[in-house]
Amino acid sequence: MFGSGLIKGLSVTGKHWFRREFTEQWPEQRPDLPPASQGFFDYDLSKCIGCGLCERACPNHVIKMTTEKNDEGKKVVTSYVMEVQYCLFCGMCVEACPPKALTNANNFEIACYHRENTNFDFATGEPQKLNEAFNKIQADYWNKKRPEGNPIGMPEPVKPPRPAPKPKPAAPAEGAKPATAPAKPAAPAEAAAPAAKAPETAADKEGKGADE
Repeated sequence: MFGSGLIKGLSVTGKHWFRREFTEQWPEQRPDLPPASQGFFDYDLSKCIGCGLCERACPNHVIKMTTEKNDEGKKVVTSYVMEVQYCLFCGMCVEACPPKALTNANNFEIACYHRENTNFDFATGEPQKLNEAFNKIQADYWNKKRPEGNPIGMPEPVKPPRPAPKPKPAAPAEGAKPATAPAKPAAPAEAAAPAAKAPETAADKEGKGADE
């Protein structure tokens, strides 16, 4: 019993020993992130119109936005705070933004030791600096690993195939008569109408009476 169980356990260990590694030794090994991966957020204050749709679309009320009117009477954003500790990263705020001022970033290194450090004011530009630092580290790693750069990019849209052109009819040879359409068969003659019966005479009537 113990011998067979030991052999079975060693066989499982041996199979995993020769398999390729699935884990990455982070941060020495950086993940190869696709462009559409959702991590942190990026915010462009110059594009924001202060409509508040992202604030209302958030199910956990993560976004707190304050606005005021400038000398020209235009609404401007004074603070744009996100309490990331409550964020579900569902992306509903990004979808609700009309001018696309709020977008997703690939940065996922936002862990911290204190809860108050999870509140980011995007109007100050500090979260954008974190994203830039993350992108630089990723780019330096992949430029060293692959000198030609990171080949991963957005896939190109697949174009539908064009329909095959219809074959053109062959031109008739010189001197050949053009083909004529076959003659339609003649319509069948109408059935002859039955001959009209002659009126009965007095002799015929008498003959019928004699027969009866």
